[in-house]
Amino acid sequence: MPVLHIYNREGEVLRQFNTDEAEAGTPISVGRSSSCTVALKHDAGRTVGRTHFEIEQRGAGWHITNHSRTGLAKGDKKFEEGTIAPGDVIRFGSCFLAFGETAGASPFELVWEQADGSEGRAVLWPGRNSIGASSDNTVCIKEEGISRQHSRITANVDNLYVEDLNSSSGTYVNGKRIKALTTAEGGAAVRFGKTRARIVRTDAMVGLDDFGPEGGMLRGKGLLVTVVVAILILLAVLAKVLFF
Repeated sequence: MPVLHIYNREGEVLRQFNTDEAEAGTPISVGRSSSCTVALKHDAGRTVGRTHFEIEQRGAGWHITNHSRTGLAKGDKKFEEGTIAPGDVIRFGSCFLAFGETAGASPFELVWEQADGSEGRAVLWPGRNSIGASSDNTVCIKEEGISRQHSRITANVDNLYVEDLNSSSGTYVNGKRIKALTTAEGGAAVRFGKTRARIVRTDAMVGLDDFGPEGGMLRGKGLLVTVVVAILILLAVLAKVLFF
């Protein structure tokens, strides 16, 4: 039977629940209330309802029903109820339900500069990820110049596509303002208005603290090259001392 994983926007697992543990014929409820089957009282913000939704088995399949004011979303499409299958990821408030062992985040995350100098970070989920200042987005970025619905990043297994959603300040990929759906890769520099960001592949070693020139090489990689060159020079000097 499917396993439920509840994630936050940063990709941290908040809860895990095996549907085999549920009493037959009884819906599985998820929300902030301690009376829910899967309770998120201390882990979810106010965007998650006290009883946000219920999942129940109907015949051979599963059904999900919203019981909150903020609703449910699959990708960037909101809905109130429907069938759910292993592999599906459903957003509810600031949390994500991954249904089944195969469901989870994509191998990419978005890292952006915040006004106070710190980093914001959120995983990207398979399919469409909406970016904007409204909390009703897959990735919420509340920075100056960010529109409520600013951009969309679609994540597949190996590919990313970025598009602007008619934002007032524009979306840029590697320094160029985009007007249509644009392909991007892990390491690509993205800018939402004045807010600089980078798409990071989570299974690769990338300098997360580096927001160097848009479209340029990461300083982390540049540092690696510098270290390698220094080692080669040192080896050459040692060889000259030892053998000549």
